[in-house]
Amino acid sequence: MSGNIIKPNGLTRIIPANYNVNSAWDMLSRSVDGYEKSVTKTLTTAAAPHLTNLFRFDGACNLNFIFGVFTDVTDIADMTACHFDIWDGTTSVKLTAAAGPALTGYGLGSYFLKDDVVANALIGLNNDQVRIRETAVGTLLAPVKLSPKAGVDNYIRFGYTSASINVTIRFGLIYVPSVNYENVFAV
Repeated sequence: MSGNIIKPNGLTRIIPANYNVNSAWDMLSRSVDGYEKSVTKTLTTAAAPHLTNLFRFDGACNLNFIFGVFTDVTDIADMTACHFDIWDGTTSVKLTAAAGPALTGYGLGSYFLKDDVVANALIGLNNDQVRIRETAVGTLLAPVKLSPKAGVDNYIRFGYTSASINVTIRFGLIYVPSVNYENVFAV
């Protein structure tokens, strides 16, 4: 099986080694086990703050990984306070600190992710130079337990503040349901 990567997740599956090789999406989506979901959103709303629904979840699950990759950066002159949260229509619970980083000026293919405890901001990795991100032992990919409110739609959202923006971001997550069926859906 030369040239393939074997990734166990209950059942072994084989991923061709040359599928989007070296793309940020490829590297991140191979990094943990679980169901993978993605959605692409074009953000053009200049609002303070603006919140965009990314994924709906209707059952308890472990959120292993969540990230975004810039696929178009027509106007990214002002993009601050970037963060992830969950929303049940009434209550917002942070997945990352609301006073997150500025992603202003990030280039095509740059990405950001949650890789620490909820109290900390998401991490941005701009591709204007070579970068690494190393976290404390036990924090990277430590799952967050999500529990939805019964009887309503519950969302994972991305929030930001901007006076002028026109970007496209491919958001992805990897999760493991607490029950035996998929329960997170792109919106």
